[in-house]
Amino acid sequence: MNLKSTLYTSFGVFVSFLVIMVAVYFLMPYINPEKGKSAENNNFQQTFTPIERNISAVDSLQNMTDSLRQVIETYRKEETEYQGIIDSLNSRLASSEEQNDTLKARIPRVAAENIEEVSKSLLTLDEDQLTPIVNILKDDQLISLYNSASRMQRSKLLRSLEPEKAANILKQIM
Repeated sequence: MNLKSTLYTSFGVFVSFLVIMVAVYFLMPYINPEKGKSAENNNFQQTFTPIERNISAVDSLQNMTDSLRQVIETYRKEETEYQGIIDSLNSRLASSEEQNDTLKARIPRVAAENIEEVSKSLLTLDEDQLTPIVNILKDDQLISLYNSASRMQRSKLLRSLEPEKAANILKQIM
């Protein structure tokens, strides 16, 4: 029986403890009104302060996203401007390449006509007059003269050249 009475006593203490705690919880604002109000204010501030902070954080994030959107807009505008400049430069480049190609196509004809005229005038000279002139010319100039000359003029050209220079030209032609 001793155990039974111990259990009843401990159960009674526990229940009375719970009843006193509930009573103190509800009666505390009446017993000490200042602490009750400060407890209510603390609870109010604790509940609403983080929300106000969150609202200000959301506002600052919104402002940051707006400013970043403006920066992106300006970069996109600059990109389109630069793309237009690149396109105009590409079209200018293409047109200048076309002009360059047409000029290059005309140069060989002009050079060929010029070489034929020069070869006619040079190769009409006597070998004595031709020798000092031809020995000064470069090998590629002599090759173009050789190619534009007739058979008789070629032999005259080779006779008027120094033997080493004539051999070099013949090596390059063959």
